[in-house]
Amino acid sequence: MSIATTLRQHHIDFIRVSGAPVVRMGCPQCCGGEGDITLWFNIIKHNGGCFRCGTEYKTEKEFLKLFSIKSINEKIQFEETIIKKKPLMTPLPEEAMVAYKNEEATKYLQSRGLYISDIKKFAILYCPTGYYEKRVIIPIFNRMGEYRTFIARSIDPNVEKRYLFPKGGAVSSLLYNLHFVKNVSEVWLVEGPFDAIYCFPNGVATFGKHVSYRQIQLLQRHGIKSCYVCFDWDSWAVTPKLLDRTVQQLKKYFYTYVVKLPKEKTDPTNYPLQELKKLINNARITF
Repeated sequence: MSIATTLRQHHIDFIRVSGAPVVRMGCPQCCGGEGDITLWFNIIKHNGGCFRCGTEYKTEKEFLKLFSIKSINEKIQFEETIIKKKPLMTPLPEEAMVAYKNEEATKYLQSRGLYISDIKKFAILYCPTGYYEKRVIIPIFNRMGEYRTFIARSIDPNVEKRYLFPKGGAVSSLLYNLHFVKNVSEVWLVEGPFDAIYCFPNGVATFGKHVSYRQIQLLQRHGIKSCYVCFDWDSWAVTPKLLDRTVQQLKKYFYTYVVKLPKEKTDPTNYPLQELKKLINNARITF
């Protein structure tokens, strides 16, 4: 039995490196298997390691132990394969209330271009007290529309951390608003949830300038063929290497277009939708 077959039997996602006897996947040691494909293993030399945490594996047995697999010939019991584990779900804060019922939260959200109907549609909440005090709670759903976690955005512009992420939320394994994308094969990839809401129904947020391998898998499973990268102005003007890395990852799997927003209007929400659509239609494919 090959190591690739063993990984498949244990439902471990991996990719083969073109032109090399190497498989790559997420590293459970440093990112829970949900981030970049930083873990590699040479199926001929029987060694491997992780580019991120630096851990090295000199034998096949050491490598498989990372996934709690005893040996390459270990068989999975049939009873174990049919057990469906409940997906991890972050409980919402106890203090959370419907956002449109709070005047302060409603005023902030309206300043971001959201109406009461939008607040209801995207199920936005608000915490007037507690750990997430004076923050709007934005629920995040998987691509099937099932709630998984949330992010908390401060309505106070003077706080040090605008966004707070609950522990174990794993937003790198999710894409905001992907469940709203239906019957189309293209998305506009934006950075934040408010960008995605503004670009509804095409906008899908990656929660930053980085796209993980897990997010790429979600787009593939959703039938996406084309990605328009419409990140904020600073993505290409201040952090071009990070943007280029993201584009290089995407274009392996999708027709990828880059929309470079001018400095005068730094993010998608600063454009009338018709003007933004024009910029997107004029974007050139990357090769």
